[in-house]
Amino acid sequence: MKLTPHVVAETIMMMGPRHPTWRTAKALPGLLALIKQAVLFDFGTVHASPEHKDFAVDLYERKLFGLPFPVTAFAFEGTPHVNPAIPTQRIGGGMMILHMDEKRGLHAIMCTEQRDEHGRSIGGIPIGVVMGAKLSNPTGDSVDITEATYPVMSDDIMAMMYGSAGPEGHDLMRQRVCSNLVGCMGMTVMLMSHGVTTERRDAPDKLNKARERKGKPAIRESYVVRLSLGDTYRIATEAGEESIAGHVRGSVRMHWRRGHFRTIRRGTDNELVVPVAPALIGANENAEPIRKAYAVRTP
Repeated sequence: MKLTPHVVAETIMMMGPRHPTWRTAKALPGLLALIKQAVLFDFGTVHASPEHKDFAVDLYERKLFGLPFPVTAFAFEGTPHVNPAIPTQRIGGGMMILHMDEKRGLHAIMCTEQRDEHGRSIGGIPIGVVMGAKLSNPTGDSVDITEATYPVMSDDIMAMMYGSAGPEGHDLMRQRVCSNLVGCMGMTVMLMSHGVTTERRDAPDKLNKARERKGKPAIRESYVVRLSLGDTYRIATEAGEESIAGHVRGSVRMHWRRGHFRTIRRGTDNELVVPVAPALIGANENAEPIRKAYAVRTP
């Protein structure tokens, strides 16, 4: 099952506020309202590069970062791994929901897929919330994040997912939530990048009417994100094919060119700084982007 906002909302509604999964029922109404509003961008196996994350934090520091929708969901596939608490259970991808308030405060909800002991998907739940994240990127290869992170799940679920319900489990959860938050900020920048396309999928009106009669949350419009291989930038062949820049050179590995800021009318009263998003260079169907590490530090 692909994790989506309506799947998580339906799971919360089905479980109810008294279910032992929740640490407290007080936060559920507010979370449910945000989750129902979220517009989904399905990234599949496409992940933000360090260049995207670095540029996103830079935009944030300059007060230029924004989401495509007030409440935006990012679904991504992770490497399936075995849940150590339930050896027969495999855990895959997840979903982050980001929201910016009127004061440009950044908030996030991390959701994960739920599977039974046989590995069958049974829905999705929120497991952690970030309130008012503040980020800075002084070194260029890591990001410092100050935030208030609260677990939504009970201690039993915390121990099941992170090996401990104590400080070690909480710290591991915080690190995962914050890392995914920065990753989704990078995904936001990716949506503006050359070499990336989105395909809109309209809300199914007929199905939504049936779901409404059953008291189920509506399925909103969503977007599928893909790398636009070979469309925006041509890669030069070994034979010396002319590149898009108009000169001949050898083949280059596919990589993301960093985003940067272009100053227009420098030194005048009308000086303007324009952000230029990262660009996918050397795109072709057989290439894989160069991957580099990107660290997230929490106090």
